[in-house]
This record gives sequence, structure tokens and C-alpha cells, in this order.
Amino acid sequence: MVKATRADCGVCDKKNMTFNVFVKHLTETHFSAPAEPHEHRVVAAITDRYRKGYFKVVSIRADVTGKQVASYVQEWIDCGCGHLAQTDLKGVRTVGEHMTGGAFHFDFDMGTTSHLVVTVLGNYPRSPVFADRIHLLGQNKLPEQKCGCGNKGTLYCGECARGGEYEGDMSGFYCESCQDEHDCNSDLRPLDEVADHINTPRFGMCGYY
Repeated sequence: MVKATRADCGVCDKKNMTFNVFVKHLTETHFSAPAEPHEHRVVAAITDRYRKGYFKVVSIRADVTGKQVASYVQEWIDCGCGHLAQTDLKGVRTVGEHMTGGAFHFDFDMGTTSHLVVTVLGNYPRSPVFADRIHLLGQNKLPEQKCGCGNKGTLYCGECARGGEYEGDMSGFYCESCQDEHDCNSDLRPLDEVADHINTPRFGMCGYY
């Protein structure tokens, strides 16, 4: 089970907030008053139904459809194995094809399934302007990973994480003290170098390592 994680704000310098505090900060600080210049956007949270520590909060331009948001979600969790995905848009409120409220479900991989939920947190006709049609406002920091000895993992090996024929910590994470025990054909990499790649609710499932 992934423990509660924290996020930094991508709009200002406020840091290390829990999900609920982060959402409140965004809606009350950056979206509560009409902006100049402005454009019509919604703010939405992307969460995993079961792996609660993983989340993204995004600003979505009003002309973006639910299907386009689903494609954005898939880019975050796609392990590259060609799995099928299923999007259920029945719970989202729309004007035409464009989201204004509610939530929708996105399921990826019908075998080892990841269940994600996209929830509209607010509809802002006079939102601040962002360059991207779907703009990342903030994401959870990588959940803390443990070495096999119980210490905090700071080094990572994707080959070991796959649990193949190699000996060592099969989680793939090592502390500085245990790095000499790593014995496979792949190099250990500092965790901060791979954090963006493995900071996804799909990590450790199927081919995502």
C-alpha cells in the first residue's frame, strides 16, 4: 500500500502539501479570482482508485474533450505492452464534448488493471492562461522506497525490479550501504534520475519498471 504523499505547487513556490491541502491551495489561491489575461479552463484531479499516493492535478482548457484527457492519462501509465484501455465518460458533465464537471473512469489493462478516476474540481471561465492545453499544476512526489535492509532506497535497478534471475533486492531499490550487494548486468542509478519515469500508479505492474 502506497503511503500518503505530498506535492509542490507548479504555479508558486509553496511546497510539500498533502493532496487535500494542495487542492485547497490551488482553488483558493490561484483560481478564486478572475485572472487577466484569462481563458476558460477546468481544474481536475487524476487519481488511482486503489493506489492513493499517486495523483496529478491539471488545468484543462475548455476546448479539450474527455477522450483527449483520457489519452493524457494513458500517457502517464502506459507500460508499452499494448494493453487495452476503457473509458467511461457517463459520470462527467459536458457542454457539447467539453467537460464542465463530474468525474469519469479510465481503466487500463484488462488483466492487471489500473483504475484511474478523473474528477473535475472546478470550472473557471476566467482562469489564468497556461501554454499547454492540459497543464500540470502539480504531482505527488515519488513515494518513499525501501531497500531490502529496511533503509530508505536511494539507488534503483530496473532489472532487479523485474524480479528476474538475478540475486539481490528484488524490489530494485538499494541504499548506499547495500549497493555493493547489487549483482546484475544493469547499472544502479540514483533515484532522482528515474523518479519521473517510475512515479506512476502503474509502477511495478506488468512491464512498467
